[in-house]
Amino acid sequence: MKKTLALIALSIAVYLGLTGWTGVATQSALSKANALLDGEKVPFLRVADRTYKKSFFSAEEQFTLEITLDALDKLKAKPGAFQAANFQKIQAGALEDEAEVEPESEQQIAPRRVAPLRIVIRNHITHGPLPGFSSFGLSRIRTELVFGDELSAELQKIVGRDNPVEIVTVIGYTGGGTTSITSPAFKTAVGSTGLELDWGGLESQFSYGRRLSSIDGKFTAPGLKMTEPSGSVLHIGAIQLNADLEKVFEDLYAGTTSVLVSSIDFTGKQASDSVRLEAIAYDIDMSRQDDFMNMGVKFGIAKFKFQKIDLQNVTYNLSVNHLHGPTYAMLSRRLSELYWNSLSGNSATAVLAVGGLAEYGSTLLEYSPEFVIDRLGVTTSEGGLTITGRAKVDNFKRTDLDATGGFVALLEKVEATADVSFDAALFRQLLSVSAPSGDRTEQSQAQLAQMESMGLLKREGEKFVGHFEMRKGKMFANGKPMN
Repeated sequence: MKKTLALIALSIAVYLGLTGWTGVATQSALSKANALLDGEKVPFLRVADRTYKKSFFSAEEQFTLEITLDALDKLKAKPGAFQAANFQKIQAGALEDEAEVEPESEQQIAPRRVAPLRIVIRNHITHGPLPGFSSFGLSRIRTELVFGDELSAELQKIVGRDNPVEIVTVIGYTGGGTTSITSPAFKTAVGSTGLELDWGGLESQFSYGRRLSSIDGKFTAPGLKMTEPSGSVLHIGAIQLNADLEKVFEDLYAGTTSVLVSSIDFTGKQASDSVRLEAIAYDIDMSRQDDFMNMGVKFGIAKFKFQKIDLQNVTYNLSVNHLHGPTYAMLSRRLSELYWNSLSGNSATAVLAVGGLAEYGSTLLEYSPEFVIDRLGVTTSEGGLTITGRAKVDNFKRTDLDATGGFVALLEKVEATADVSFDAALFRQLLSVSAPSGDRTEQSQAQLAQMESMGLLKREGEKFVGHFEMRKGKMFANGKPMN
């Protein structure tokens, strides 16, 4: 009996010890997360008025996320002279740090002071090791957006609760965790506009590794319907997003991401205004091979109908192979810096970022990446169109850009091919849309005959095909030089 009581006492002591430790670890993790939001990654964000009230088994954190709108709205009266002076320095290789960037005068920057947008976020935290006895982890966090009494009352009427989104996160012991986001379905009228909204709700769950080393998740939403008093209706069908990513170089991920929208319908006042799209898909596939990456992007629409346009299997598939991973990661970071600093009005850093684009872009080309058009295509009742191709710069050196002839000399190192195939009837159909008057058959035949006589196209039955090449600075069509 004494051994049993001792074992129970030891278990309770261990559990209480783990609970105390998880409370401290959770507070530390949330402080680090807030530091990332506080202007380090996104210049116009700031964490304000943060409070953290901790008890032994639970805690409550509340902070205000400020979005500084005036930083997004800086107006530059004379940006041209400033940009020209600094870009000349970039080209000359003389611009190396922010101290050398010519500042803009007060007359060049005329910010319009706007009160920051404030979003209050409250986290209800339950400490581990079995937070709330409903999960296993460092802690369980229920996040809510805090609205004023008036808005909360309106949300209660519309959504059935005062918070339209429920966010629950479980932080794991290794630094990773899972986050689920749900929103209920609701129907409502928007103020006095007469616009009716029918929202189907959403469900999503994402898991992530320590320091976001991996991301795996799924998002689903049944759709949205918007009806105007005039009778116009926009209906977006079911939406799905899936991601399976793993960090490979700094902030660069390899893996797959896919988005699928089942349909988009717009019904206007008149039948001629109606538009329908079916099965809109967007997929990204990035894979790693040693220090290199291959990236493929696919965009497709199964059906697209608007007035006389009736298309099927619209595809836009591109890929880039043999990208040097570390260099591409640095280039991506520069692009991110350029984007955020252009929003924040930090012109000095933005100019330096542009200089970095030239540096890392040139280095990237030295590894001979290949740009591929896997397929650009469309099908109609009259036939199909397909375009494929690939291009790369052979044996590129950064000094090529400084050589005599510059860009023209660089073209001699470009190796590219492209193939085009389409039905003559499709060409005639597309011409009828762009040129509705006149004899389309005669017009299309004349244009096709002209391109055939020039050697740009070859007839193969009811199809026209063309093979184009570029090598050593010269263009060829179907094996013959082009003037």
